[in-house]
Amino acid sequence: MLVTMTDKELYRLGIIQRVFDRALLQRDAADILKLSVRQVQRLVRLYRTDGATAFASSRRGRPANNRIDEETRCKALDLIRCHYSECCLLVFMDDATGRLMHLRFCDSENAFDYMMATRQYIDKHGKPVAFYSDKHAVFRVSGPESRRTGTTQFGRALRELAIELICANSSQAKGRVERVNKTLQDRLIKEMRLQNISSVAEANQWIEHFMSDFNRRFSRPAKYPKDLHRAVTQSPLELNDIFAWQELRTLSKALTF
Repeated sequence: MLVTMTDKELYRLGIIQRVFDRALLQRDAADILKLSVRQVQRLVRLYRTDGATAFASSRRGRPANNRIDEETRCKALDLIRCHYSECCLLVFMDDATGRLMHLRFCDSENAFDYMMATRQYIDKHGKPVAFYSDKHAVFRVSGPESRRTGTTQFGRALRELAIELICANSSQAKGRVERVNKTLQDRLIKEMRLQNISSVAEANQWIEHFMSDFNRRFSRPAKYPKDLHRAVTQSPLELNDIFAWQELRTLSKALTF
């Protein structure tokens, strides 16, 4: 039987196995695992009778006891779909100053909207040296084999523009933009309610006003104020080609793909 274990469970298993093999004293294992000696003795007994499977959580893969019943869940989802827009905000922020550089509302977090938002960004500010993002599938190929050689459509567009894409290894690594997202989820929604904004189109028309006010109040001057954005040398037609979905195909002698 295949048993899935977390790193913490594997670590605990290794310590208890050393105790079982008499390579480690029970009191030393208790200090390492921050447990009492009695708890270590109980784990050793479990290991003797059940083996490594005793250290895997028996609840893994099973529904939670406090889960919402399916009928209530479906009713809640229907209410959300009927009365609330499902909507996403793409945020471009200067990490050095906390300045909002570009905001765009869209239906979902997908490659097309990211490319459109990036096109608007470089039209407004020029080309940055690098973008710092998370490991969303828009930015990074998910498969372990293709990750070494493959690239996403968004990554390909940035490469053609000589813009580096840096993917953070954790949400903590991009803490500044995560904090501003938390602020926007609270402040921006209230501001839109005051303006009676209820559609994506209305929000995108108004968002520049919000950014100007937000940056005036909360951004900070950079220690080195030089603007490192570069001029865009590509023509509008070339940019249209770069920010288009591109795939490699082979044309046969019968003129079929």
